Amino acid sequence: MFRTLLNAIDDALVAFAISVSEKEFDRNIFNNSITEVSSEKILTNQVAST
Repeated sequence: MFRTLLNAIDDALVAFAISVSEKEFDRNIFNNSITEVSSEKILTNQVAST
């Protein structure tokens, strides 16, 4: 009984950890795409100003 409860808690923690790491991964992709767009704008502005 107690072992089953511990296993259920363990499974829930693992599932929670996976969902958190996926969110973090999505956020990193989002931040990287913003950085790439910003870099392209800076390069475009530098080329236009020369």
